[in-house]
Amino acid sequence: MRLAEAGPVVLSGDVAHFEEQFESRGVPGFNFDRAETLASMERLMGIAQALNATLIMQHDAKDIAKPPAFPKSAR
Repeated sequence: MRLAEAGPVVLSGDVAHFEEQFESRGVPGFNFDRAETLASMERLMGIAQALNATLIMQHDAKDIAKPPAFPKSAR
């Protein structure tokens, strides 16, 4: 996403749940294919780097406040 207030943002989806998983290449045990998960993580990190974007882990409590809140009209 490109947000006026935050610039480019990439959301992790369910590829990983915590920032530490990207740093340690940790794959959630319930992910179906470890190699595909790692490849997806690499792609996301590459996209974020190429766009100078913020990579947000959607399940990580530390990242929830990073993007701006939706406007009331979008709720």
